[in-house]
Amino acid sequence: MSSGKYLIWSGENFKDFGVNFSEIYSFEQALEKLKQVELTKQGFLDEIGEYPEIFLPKDEFETNNEFQKRKELFEIARDKFYKEYKENRKAKLLEIDEFIEDSKSDILNSYLGKQDIQMQYNPEIEEFKINLKSRVINLDFNIAVKRDIAKEFKERVKNFDFLCEHNEREKIQIGTKKVKVGSKKVKVGTEKIKFAIFFTRNEAIYKEEPIYKEKPLYKYKSIADDKKFLNIIEISTYFNKQTFKVNKLFPVLNAEQQAIKRIRK
Repeated sequence: MSSGKYLIWSGENFKDFGVNFSEIYSFEQALEKLKQVELTKQGFLDEIGEYPEIFLPKDEFETNNEFQKRKELFEIARDKFYKEYKENRKAKLLEIDEFIEDSKSDILNSYLGKQDIQMQYNPEIEEFKINLKSRVINLDFNIAVKRDIAKEFKERVKNFDFLCEHNEREKIQIGTKKVKVGSKKVKVGTEKIKFAIFFTRNEAIYKEEPIYKEKPLYKYKSIADDKKFLNIIEISTYFNKQTFKVNKLFPVLNAEQQAIKRIRK
């Protein structure tokens, strides 16, 4: 995903991405959660995939050559499945990344949520003092509005457009963890099977054993070390056939810090 792309938070016209943003602290987590949702929809959440067939042990009526041939065919089909799954998942990830990049502004809008606006007008300087709250932020700013339209402005304006520049936080690898990627049948011994009064046979005993791999473990750079979550480029609203802009801009809209404080209460 590219950095520096302008995003707009309008606080209205939310799209349904199948993600509960109210339980998510950071915008990066929202993007990652959406990726997991899309991978699940497409059947590619598992990094490795799970081959649907089970290789059965040699039975008493099968020759050694037949068993070996069956084993070779099974391994060829299994390896082909894993190769195709890996290629298809990689292609699907590219599609999902493009979708998320193209939808990032809408995702931000849903993540930050609805705007709750309180206005107090000062007729002496013809300016509104505005307090704007959402699920994760609380901002104060002023905007100049002529007195002859101020009353109608207060009654009709329900949201502001925030033009923002997104700065992605750096991911840092902090170690690895073992993750289960499948299972395999392993021989754990034999047992004597009685078929008749005078006829017994030793038969192999198998069990399912998990297969693990080491997966990198990441965390995002601390919010305290990275204060530029969203830079506000412009705050404005369209009313009475003109655009009203906030004169004084805040250098940083660190919604993540606000989110952690408010959500964890």
